[in-house]
Amino acid sequence: MIKVVSKNQVPTENIEAFKALAAKMVEETVKEDGCIDYALFEDESNPNVLVFVETWESKAHLEAHFQAPHFKLYVPQMGELRTDKELSILKTV
Repeated sequence: MIKVVSKNQVPTENIEAFKALAAKMVEETVKEDGCIDYALFEDESNPNVLVFVETWESKAHLEAHFQAPHFKLYVPQMGELRTDKELSILKTV
């Protein structure tokens, strides 16, 4: 099992646009083979921090996700709306 935590710093003026794109991303991604869970969260102490938390059956499923048409469409657009990103890919030990 693979977990992904993608922490995004988003300026206040871009938050609604980021959330709208994220909603489309979530809607498509949860349909993917191997996706166990995929959701966007907001940091309770800082609403400018939006975090995707994902669970995948395997690294191969995650890599397939990176090639999905909706990933290639929405991720670059979200990238234009954020000022910083931290990505952690975690495996069970």
